Amino acid sequence: MNNNNSKLLNGGLDMKITKIDCPHNEFIDLSLSKGIINDFAYDDTIFTIHIEDVEPIDFLYRRMYEELYLKRSCCYTCSKIPENGKMELRISLSEAIAFIKAALPPVFKPREKEAYESIGDVKETLLALLDGGDSQYEYMTLFKKCLGLNYFETKTEYNRERMQLLRQFEPTAPVVDVIVSPLSSEELYDGIEGDELEDYEGSLYREITGVNLHFMFNCMRKSELELIYKIIKEADYYYLNKCCQVHILNIFHEEFGGYYVEMYIENFDSEICKTLYEIYQKSYKKILGK
Repeated sequence: MNNNNSKLLNGGLDMKITKIDCPHNEFIDLSLSKGIINDFAYDDTIFTIHIEDVEPIDFLYRRMYEELYLKRSCCYTCSKIPENGKMELRISLSEAIAFIKAALPPVFKPREKEAYESIGDVKETLLALLDGGDSQYEYMTLFKKCLGLNYFETKTEYNRERMQLLRQFEPTAPVVDVIVSPLSSEELYDGIEGDELEDYEGSLYREITGVNLHFMFNCMRKSELELIYKIIKEADYYYLNKCCQVHILNIFHEEFGGYYVEMYIENFDSEICKTLYEIYQKSYKKILGK
């Protein structure tokens, strides 16, 4: 991808750290003080970093990074969807230490471990690097790179001719191209819903549909990427019932083709995924002659 595309994908506003929340764990503090590496425990120790001025493209890259590279499978361990540009970024202790090691100037290398001898030390070091000063921009740029919080290069094998066909009928609005589905386009257009069932305690739950979809979301304006916020939120509400689990597979941009977000959804339910379903119907309405 060329530099121009990279600039388009990077957030236009400078992010700002407003607060860092860290856990309290005596075992982790003891391990850090002894210089012991415990990847499992450190990966499971989560800091919450409150950030302002986060654009949708930044969040989506982070969400993809968390699921594909960090293998976080639960929506509750992933970073929260931003609201009004404010985001709760969830990073592991392992990620925090890796950033600190990358950010500390060479003159501090001999005393590097002092920067993370406890959870409190990690928090203070992060704040010192990220909360302002002449070098904040440099450190924030590195921070975003280390955390997958902005553009990073990916590859795609998507057939653009599919999107060109959809764009003949819908030139400007966001569209969805369903790449793989066990149902026909007509069946998807008519909708698929799980039944409301009752368990042995009398509580209602929603039956999963068993219909998985692999699709490409495309929009022409960066602000329209916030529609994916809605798609994820609608699905996350039912996460514990295993309905509509949404995963981001790829993100890229083309100068005249707009923003592409490749996604996979398990157990699609048109009643739950209302935003995705509405976009799909608008995308295929004219093709199907509806």
